[in-house]
Amino acid sequence: MNVPPLSTDNTQKGCILFFLCLISFFTFIYFSYTSFVFCGVSPKDNPTTKGIIVKSSIEKSKIERRGYSINVTYEYYIEGKKYLSSRICCDTSANEFSKDIIEKYPFDSEVTVYYRENKPSFSVIEPRLGRSGFVLAFAFGILFIGTLFLLIFEARNQ
Repeated sequence: MNVPPLSTDNTQKGCILFFLCLISFFTFIYFSYTSFVFCGVSPKDNPTTKGIIVKSSIEKSKIERRGYSINVTYEYYIEGKKYLSSRICCDTSANEFSKDIIEKYPFDSEVTVYYRENKPSFSVIEPRLGRSGFVLAFAFGILFIGTLFLLIFEARNQ
């Protein structure tokens, strides 16, 4: 039985690789840019104020059926106005589950709050990027580089 070889259209393959490369590049830029916009060049350079932890608990996740999430909420005042936030580090909220965070930020403890001068409602208590930002930027960066190499390899083989 003779089976004809599958025909491959290099133009179509090249276009798919090009668009995959473009999508991964712009996703990488998006995650990198949002982390930069949210945190600034150095979050430690942002102004600070004192805050109080008003909630520190582990709760059943509303998103995952069997999962749990942490809830660390703090309040702080800037120019007499009260703000509430649950953002621990720049690209995450308090939903990154870690028992250590609950122990580190117990109820009614005082914390240093880093806030954006032009947007005081945006604040963090740990001036660093969260692990999810690094993972996403790294993953899409690798995807971009891998797709770019595939695109170059396909172009050279034509």
